[in-house]
Amino acid sequence: MSEREIEIEIGEGWWVVLIPVILLVGIGLATLGRQLTPEDGSVLTPAAWRLMKAKRAYEEELGLLRENADELVHMLNGHPNPVEAGLAADRIQYETLEGHPALSLQRDAIASASEMVRKWAMGGSTREDVEAALTEAILMLEGER
Repeated sequence: MSEREIEIEIGEGWWVVLIPVILLVGIGLATLGRQLTPEDGSVLTPAAWRLMKAKRAYEEELGLLRENADELVHMLNGHPNPVEAGLAADRIQYETLEGHPALSLQRDAIASASEMVRKWAMGGSTREDVEAALTEAILMLEGER
């Protein structure tokens, strides 16, 4: 086998190709930095970064719990459907097994309300009891309890 050399001549205009690449990298880094930089523009310490991540996780979970509460309200305002209520209660109870420690009471309240909706849909609980449990859960999600 013989070795072969390949010569590539770039020419004098090589920098013309490099400018768009540098611009695209710069724009990408600026966009990423804008998304990750706190609103006040400060530099994040590791502790501040963990706090920011925890706040995001808290807000995301709180949003999910509110969506679950809305779903339960929608079911309660409709006709009792044991299958739909059972599936929703199972899913909600699974979703509330773990989460942010600061939302444990809210998770318990939503899980309890989902079980009450299930019982109501099967005829084992009164609408008033379900409304009370769901109202309590919603008040906890809104921070009023």
